[in-house]
Amino acid sequence: CRAIVDVDLETGAPTVRWLGVAVDVGHVLNPLQARGQVLGAAVQGLGFALSERLDFSHDGRLLTAGHADYGTPRAFEIRQEPGSLPEIVPVTSRRP
Repeated sequence: CRAIVDVDLETGAPTVRWLGVAVDVGHVLNPLQARGQVLGAAVQGLGFALSERLDFSHDGRLLTAGHADYGTPRAFEIRQEPGSLPEIVPVTSRRP
């Protein structure tokens, strides 16, 4: 997975300009569903890298214990334009 990300120097807000994903999915029965699975995994990875966080109290208790608390990207936050992210490159391997 590779990404080109711009960062606003004033706010620190990231903007993903391009995301490339190479996957070995084996024999695909439903290409649309396979693309959705890959897109979901890519977005989850981006969220982990760019926005998710764990906050703890002074006595060590986890304050961000659920998805609503720690910045997981939501569907409406992921802008998709025709031909934009992600670029999915299928990688096949021959298995005995």
